[in-house]
Amino acid sequence: MSDISLYILEMQSSFQMLPKEVVAPVIALLAGMMGSFINMAVWRVPRKESIVFPRSHCPVCDHILGVSDLVPVLSYLVLRGKCQYCKTPYGPRYMFIELLMVCFSLLLYFTMGLSLLSVSIFVGLSVCVFLIGVKNSKTMDKSIISLSSDNLNNNKKGFTFLEIMMTMVIVGVIIIPFGNLFISSYSRVVKNKLYLIAYNLAEEKIEELLLVDFSKLKSDFEVYAKTPDHKDSIFADEHNGKYQKMKVDEEFFERNFSDIYTEKYQLPVNIMKYFKRRYKGYYDRAYIAYPDGYEDFKRTVKVSPVFIEHNKKFRKEYLQKQDKESVSLLKITVTVWIRSKALERKIVLSRYRQR
Repeated sequence: MSDISLYILEMQSSFQMLPKEVVAPVIALLAGMMGSFINMAVWRVPRKESIVFPRSHCPVCDHILGVSDLVPVLSYLVLRGKCQYCKTPYGPRYMFIELLMVCFSLLLYFTMGLSLLSVSIFVGLSVCVFLIGVKNSKTMDKSIISLSSDNLNNNKKGFTFLEIMMTMVIVGVIIIPFGNLFISSYSRVVKNKLYLIAYNLAEEKIEELLLVDFSKLKSDFEVYAKTPDHKDSIFADEHNGKYQKMKVDEEFFERNFSDIYTEKYQLPVNIMKYFKRRYKGYYDRAYIAYPDGYEDFKRTVKVSPVFIEHNKKFRKEYLQKQDKESVSLLKITVTVWIRSKALERKIVLSRYRQR
């Protein structure tokens, strides 16, 4: 894979880490600017004018337009579709194209995400809008053409290769590096935040387990699924599907179970009721749901016996090979998975507890 392809994939991954509340306004602004550029090109290209120079200006009074005149959609609404210098109305075409590009870009983003396909569709739409606008420019801009200080038939110099290259250099050297620096920095902040939350969740569970009586310490599979009395299993009423398999398959249970739930993200009603009952019986306190946003985390507990030989070194053994009463040291392993759009990792924290 080429360096350019890797760079594009890295940029895409970084953008996906940003929350939609941040990305959506940026996309809307860029799409509005694209609509504004198309409006300018629809006017200039038929007249063989440069689309790079000179600066945007009113075609009637030739007044250079300021920043307040060029805000997509908003400027049209605030100025009521008129030039604020000569009061010439310039028709709804300008706002319609900008609004169309904004709405279509947001629709693509929320339905398809920020992907190569969605960007390609947006570029294709932009080209179509531009071509339709050029074809119908005489009709759409009829009210301005009669007042314009330009003549549709005069032969002005078009944009040059040098102008295009200068624009690309400015974008490539200034805008993209600084934009990428901001996005990369934000991505690192998001990842560090997720790692910190995951570590705290692991530490929290370790502290909880230190309060449980040594003789009662068990893995989550034994606490919730494979209980001494099968009727106490939180999956006791499940006879098929995923939850039935979690009742008998420890490896499958560990891949799919979690004790982190929020008000919106929970187990099915009956299973959740049994889960809270087993949790209270094991930890001697009621289960408290986590705040919204913790759906990206999954946590499980594994408790394994450790036997001490005469040489004082630790060696793992299976519990079924020894008498449980002879176990004097347990290894508690808490695993927290991070499964968000920004990151897919796991943190494993272990502690030893002596009888």
